[in-house]
Order: sequence, then structure tokens, then C-alpha cells
Amino acid sequence: MAVAGRFELAGLFNDAMDAYTEGERVLGRTWVWPAQLQVAYTRCGAASRLRRLLCDRVLYEAANGATFWRYAGSLAAYEEFLADLLARLDEVADASMAGVNAFAELENPLYRVGGVYHVRD
Repeated sequence: MAVAGRFELAGLFNDAMDAYTEGERVLGRTWVWPAQLQVAYTRCGAASRLRRLLCDRVLYEAANGATFWRYAGSLAAYEEFLADLLARLDEVADASMAGVNAFAELENPLYRVGGVYHVRD
């Protein structure tokens, strides 16, 4: 997925993203593994849809009562991870101020449909 994103191979990236989300659903994972964050923050660009998905997963966890303790090492290792989380929270807060349910968009990202995390050709 990181290679497809880096070389802007939209079809391959979208197929990889679909396979990733399906695999995570089948495995029943409820949190993001540190190795996934490592790939996203060492091999993907700042505008990566993979980064967006992983941040949304972490925020979804937090919105549902989980703690951030397991991400302490990743937050320390990848400054951009913290910046991405804060930027995403700003987007949610802006939506809330506009009268939109702040956490409506933070449904489980693994079950979002319509290619939300896809790259457009």
C-alpha cells in the first residue's frame, strides 16, 4: 500500500486499502498495531490516505473509551502522528461548531463505505 501510494498507483492503492480494511475486520482487531504506524509514518507521505485511516481508527478508539497508552511510543517516535491526530480533532471540532454531530464521522473507519479512504484518479 505504501509503494502504491508513493508511486500514485490509484487502482493498486485502492485495492490494497480494501484488502487491509477487510483483513482487519476479519481478524477483529480493535486497535492499530505499532508496526502499521511505523509503515505509515516512515514510508507514506503527509497526505496519505493510510495515515488518515489509522488516525481515524485511533480517534474512534478514544471516542469509545479506550486509552492512548498503547500509542505513547509511536507518538514519541513520529511527531507527524501527533500532528495528524490534532489536525483531525480540529476538523471534528470545526464540524461540531457548524452544528454537525462532532463524532458522527468517527464511526468505525473499518466499516465506512464509499471509498472514503480511496485515492481518486
